[in-house]
Amino acid sequence: MQPETALKLCAAVEILIVAVSVLLAVWKRNNLKSVIRTLGVGVFLSLVVMVLPYYIGGRSPYAFWLSVFNAMCAMLMNADPVEILESIGAVQVSFVSVYRAVLLFLFILAPLFTVGITLSFFSERFTRLLYRLRSVFRDSYLFSAVNERTVCLAENIAEKERKPLILFAISGSTEDESAELLSRIKKLGGYVLTGDISSVRHNIRRKRHYYLLNFDGSINLENGLRLFEKYNDVASDTLYMWLYTKDETASVIFDYLYEKFHVQLINEEQLIARQLVRDFPLYKAVTENRLSVLIVGAGNIGLEILRTVAWCGQLGDEIRTEINVIDRDGDRAKALLAKSSPQLAERFSIQFYTADTETDSFPKVLSGISPDYIIVSLGEEKRNIRTGLYLRRFYGLNGDKPFIHILMDQTATEELLLPYLCLSDWKISADRQRYTEQKLCSFALLPFGSYEQTYGHILTADSLDYWLAVAVNAVRIGITEINETHTPALLKSLYNQVEYYKNYAGAYAVSLPYKLYLMGLELVDDGGGDLSVMEETLPAFEDLLLRQEALRFEAFMRASGWTDLPLDCVHDGIYQDKLKKCHARLSAESTKKLSEITGRNFDAEDRQNLYHIPQILRLAGELSGKKLSVRKAMETETKDM
Repeated sequence: MQPETALKLCAAVEILIVAVSVLLAVWKRNNLKSVIRTLGVGVFLSLVVMVLPYYIGGRSPYAFWLSVFNAMCAMLMNADPVEILESIGAVQVSFVSVYRAVLLFLFILAPLFTVGITLSFFSERFTRLLYRLRSVFRDSYLFSAVNERTVCLAENIAEKERKPLILFAISGSTEDESAELLSRIKKLGGYVLTGDISSVRHNIRRKRHYYLLNFDGSINLENGLRLFEKYNDVASDTLYMWLYTKDETASVIFDYLYEKFHVQLINEEQLIARQLVRDFPLYKAVTENRLSVLIVGAGNIGLEILRTVAWCGQLGDEIRTEINVIDRDGDRAKALLAKSSPQLAERFSIQFYTADTETDSFPKVLSGISPDYIIVSLGEEKRNIRTGLYLRRFYGLNGDKPFIHILMDQTATEELLLPYLCLSDWKISADRQRYTEQKLCSFALLPFGSYEQTYGHILTADSLDYWLAVAVNAVRIGITEINETHTPALLKSLYNQVEYYKNYAGAYAVSLPYKLYLMGLELVDDGGGDLSVMEETLPAFEDLLLRQEALRFEAFMRASGWTDLPLDCVHDGIYQDKLKKCHARLSAESTKKLSEITGRNFDAEDRQNLYHIPQILRLAGELSGKKLSVRKAMETETKDM
């Protein structure tokens, strides 16, 4: 082949290689490793093709492959590429000067990409080595997945800790992960590794916090069990695990294996629901001894909110609570609730309706409902906002009601959008140069459930609600003060050991402000109250609070899946079947008959438990270091909610 022909052919192939390389690099632009590898391969192929004319002079059958080999040697080892440049420069082609310039540029670029490609292939090992070196001197926080909840939690850790050691271990390739999430991890100085989280090596002289928060609870359970196997023979107080799951099997397993780890099971839907009824109390929506709640959307979160509202909204016989649920398939939602929480809907006035928020079936259903407290949880932020706006227009404002709460994943959406949702009357000014505003109605959409809010407190467990739950559990087993034996660490350990009692204590802690509301009191931590006020007030409201707690307990147990145990199944004073989740004290009638059968005075025991509330508040104040007390309730404006 003539040199001129070879040069033209190689130039054409070169243009094709460059075009393909650039297109692939643009396509993979969100992954720096892939871009480096793609461009690196493109540079090597380009250089091989462009130096081929210098070597093609041979006539043997192996000339071509020998040329390729020599070209690669020239790229990396030939100390004098000038000979190649001069040889090509002697070819009589019009674009030879451009060709030589590009070839010189590739000779310079090739070694750089060689280093880049090498580092990209070995970056995993470098990352693991660097992590192990740093972990010798620092506590570490390890995440089993890259998603919005884990990154939000890592950001929360970074805010509270000084230069924390954060590592994400993912099962697939980083190319499958969101570039935006990976960039946020990079800003935190976190490491990202591929592989199982249990394969990460470090000593356990420092604290190791494992966050198993994959969206699939079964994967989290598998990872958790692998970690238990890894540390099964290790006695250490430095291992902590947070595991996201909704599977009841997980609670049984980890109750049994608790002694090996400090384990906290995370039920995200439950966290969101309880935070909602804490931050926006249901009792503030009571109108003339009536509490009317509307839930729009009965997915996983919607049904969990429904269960929580059912037991938290029981405020005694004097306040009638009704709950209405609207879903695209109301019958299916009702069946799902009946399967997980038998008899809850029938006993606590829960009605289901079928309607699509995007069709005219929605206003037809709304016309028969007059709610004071609305919750929108349709699974998509934009749709939640759109539905919330429609509900505000449909119901208008009756004083400051109805309160409309919309589920929001991102705090950023709340900060950017919600402050500007307001209906106003605009009038032109006298000088016709600007419009003046007269506010007619604020849409007052109240957001809840963002990842930042939901996971922000599980890091240090320093929220008041957490310590209230710890105190509830401690007082339940007879511990009323902190001393050398009953330390805060011990009380926290007791709280986390059994998932059933932890769930019960957490729910009771959430209900405490509701009990105070019935007495005309409120909980404060600013030192502006006195617990003796509650002790003086309790006797006057004793019967009301006992009825309220009986209703709340029944609703809570039924929401948790418990059903009635027939009284003829009560033997030797045992009135519950944990395997079948049956209980004989789910109603006042059954409790009264149970007292006759067992000879126990349950009424007296319930009254004694009621007077434990001041002890719970005192102990929670000691544990949290806050000046916890109560005072007469003061009216607050809606905007402060």
